[in-house]
Amino acid sequence: MRFCSSSPVRQRCVWLVLAVGMFGIGSPVLGGSNLPLDDSMSEVSISVAEQATGREFIRSARSRFRFVDDPLVLDVLRQIGARLSSTLAGDTEILTFHLIENSQLNAFAGPGGHIGVFTGLITATESEAELASVIAHELAHVTQRHLPRMIERAQQRQIPATAGMIAAILLGGQAGAATMAVTNAAAISDQLSYTRAFEREADALGLKILNAAGYDPEAMARFLQRLAQSSRFQDAEIPEYFRTHPLSSNRIAEMEGRTVNYPSVVDEASPNFLHAQARITAIYGDDAERAIEQFRHRIASDTGAASRAARYGLALAALKTGEFEVAIEQAHRLWESDPDDPFYVVGL
Repeated sequence: MRFCSSSPVRQRCVWLVLAVGMFGIGSPVLGGSNLPLDDSMSEVSISVAEQATGREFIRSARSRFRFVDDPLVLDVLRQIGARLSSTLAGDTEILTFHLIENSQLNAFAGPGGHIGVFTGLITATESEAELASVIAHELAHVTQRHLPRMIERAQQRQIPATAGMIAAILLGGQAGAATMAVTNAAAISDQLSYTRAFEREADALGLKILNAAGYDPEAMARFLQRLAQSSRFQDAEIPEYFRTHPLSSNRIAEMEGRTVNYPSVVDEASPNFLHAQARITAIYGDDAERAIEQFRHRIASDTGAASRAARYGLALAALKTGEFEVAIEQAHRLWESDPDDPFYVVGL
């Protein structure tokens, strides 16, 4: 195809395809347990060329998605990222964490050390540790250089699916779907099999990163199990390869098996995470009225930080729907409970 005819441009196109292909939380795993991992934490090593590609990727992503620049929630996300990154060697300062306003339950590891998390993922997790488990998985993709390795394999084997996948991304809509439908199925299967091996590697190393950062190692398996249960309600006619969040019982079983090798950690509630989650639900959610009902229920049933976060979410959602008296009442209660909390000082 002409737009990918030259080598540098073709490489950038493949970067885009592979990065977008990793937007999903994960792929089914293959059997076996031989993973090229040692007992040390991995190193972040990103070349100058990869950094340039990363900048191009982010520009493209920003043209396709709405990035959240809310400092309160971004600070929480980046604190989690920094905590996980502190377990790694190398140039960890180059890692950049982004928040995308999208209800899909997704995250991605793009080129150049760019880690993206969708707002839908944050609202779906039940604890900071669960969110951290997904970010740790994406960090493992970066440290193990999965994108460069996939590019090299694609270039060596000249997989014909690559051009079709690129066309599908660039064309979009019905034309893109038609392109995907006629692409060589065997080539796609071969490419995805290699990606699944990377998913197993990222699961294993991600668990190490999660544990080293002091998070509950069981959080990753819990989250995957919940995803698997929700995926049962997806349309059974959708091919497995094109599901948004393909999961397998083998992958979950492997994760649960690895978890027993790590000491248990009490998954305590994180006030900042709970408030960031409530803020995302109230401000960036699609149904403020439903959010108000949920927050009222949580205020009545929860205690401590969880109850305060629900009250905070109720205040924000009430502002969104024009229920100003409710918002003011909740805000006053929060200011009285902790007048110095940044979420209450800046965010109300």
